[in-house]
Amino acid sequence: MYGDAYLKFNLFDGFSIKGTVRKDQFNFWKENITKSLLEKSGYQTGLLGSYLTGQRYQNELNYEVIASYNHALSQDFNLNVLAGEQRQQVYP
Repeated sequence: MYGDAYLKFNLFDGFSIKGTVRKDQFNFWKENITKSLLEKSGYQTGLLGSYLTGQRYQNELNYEVIASYNHALSQDFNLNVLAGEQRQQVYP
């Protein structure tokens, strides 16, 4: 499950603030097999035969705030300023 939502406020001509929340949730399952043929050649590789399974569940929230300012200085030049902050929360 994933998605995002945002609110944008135009405070005055050329200046805006945008706040975004993003969510990502996933379930991951893995299986790793190292065959016994590699175990027999373990003197060269250092690997032994093995079998591993695992499962990982992760829930992630990202918060972002961006402020932007745009102003035309002349017909040929513009001033564009962008500043922001991002935070991430991960729940196992």
